Amino acid sequence: MALTLTSPGFLSSLQDDLYFIASSEYSGSTDFKYVYDVWVNGVQKIRSKVYPDPTTGKGYFDAGPIVRNEILYDWFNPYNDGTGPGSDASGNAVSILSIPGYNGEIGIQYDLRLGYELSGSTYINQVSGTNYAGNWAAPLYKRKQPNTGSSPSNNWDLKLRKYLTNRPKNISYNFESKLLIPFYNWNDTYTSNYNLKIRTNGSTGAYTSGYSFANINNAPWLQLDIGALSLARTINGNTNSGYWEQFNSIEVGFFAGTTLRDSVFLKQVCSPKYEPINLYFMNVYGMYDTACFGLVSKLSLETERKSFNRLNKTFGNTSVNYYVDSNDGMVYNESKINFASKTNWTYKLTMDYPTDGEYQWLSELILSPQIYAELDGDYYPVTIKNTNFEYNQNIVDGLKTLNIEIELNQTRYAFTR
Repeated sequence: MALTLTSPGFLSSLQDDLYFIASSEYSGSTDFKYVYDVWVNGVQKIRSKVYPDPTTGKGYFDAGPIVRNEILYDWFNPYNDGTGPGSDASGNAVSILSIPGYNGEIGIQYDLRLGYELSGSTYINQVSGTNYAGNWAAPLYKRKQPNTGSSPSNNWDLKLRKYLTNRPKNISYNFESKLLIPFYNWNDTYTSNYNLKIRTNGSTGAYTSGYSFANINNAPWLQLDIGALSLARTINGNTNSGYWEQFNSIEVGFFAGTTLRDSVFLKQVCSPKYEPINLYFMNVYGMYDTACFGLVSKLSLETERKSFNRLNKTFGNTSVNYYVDSNDGMVYNESKINFASKTNWTYKLTMDYPTDGEYQWLSELILSPQIYAELDGDYYPVTIKNTNFEYNQNIVDGLKTLNIEIELNQTRYAFTR
């Protein structure tokens, strides 16, 4: 029996539909079914038997719900100690934090095996193919349109060999912080000697030389940290982040050999009045961006208690006692015992007057499935409590700070009695 199978496009969004379309000359048989098997890493995840569509005779199967369950969300790594990807033998070029792959990080590789059932007998794996789906969010507009210029079938194509972010290229930044930003390097014709180079204080001259990333083998996705300390080790080979504080601005260019692929401009925020709080969040491309909230932040807590009541008196031989004489005042008996408590913490954060472009980009923070807050040098998973987001335009709304509330995903229990 001849079966044909049409697959979703290469690296289609696994957060959207992933329809496979099968056809057969036996689709008109009343007891005919298409049999779809999904395999990931040599393990069968599902077998689905689908009746032909009564109008077209085709078999339609959406692999999206199955494939989505294979994404891990466990590869956030904020630090390269000099032994990670891209580092050289001297422990330099530490700006690459990770190189995510198709193993459930940036996407998933899976097999779809098509068979059929007819007259009570099942014939599996008659047609098969290996497929790749990417963990990126389907766009609001031009969803599922073919690759025609500004409307790519793969949302990553708009960022080919560029920083994989929608944030504006001019970034106000506290040079004492990390600055996570991804780069998309798919199918570059250059195969070695990738590096970061910089220009300072608005210079239009030559870029400085930088350490080359070692053995990245034209990796498609690079999670970078272009913060001051990381740049100091990558560009200068030292650990003195203060070196960059002498400059008002830094242009950070990503190079393939001598060819500039893309650049961003960092403007230093000098001596901030408040302690900035960085949020590292998964953007719509499935990699990590940095949002810095540099104005006032307020910590609050909410406690849930469990308690029981008891008599507030004890009965003696000659009296009923409501307190105990401590020889320094009377200590009264408890009438309610708090025997357990659970506490959740929240932060109210404020960002300093985002631009129109930054408001567009920051909507991804509200939508993000994974966010970490850097607090006291550690990284805590948090949830954005805000469920509404208004796209601000300066010409309409004027300058407005962005205020959000985050909840630490860290419940604490205390003082069980």
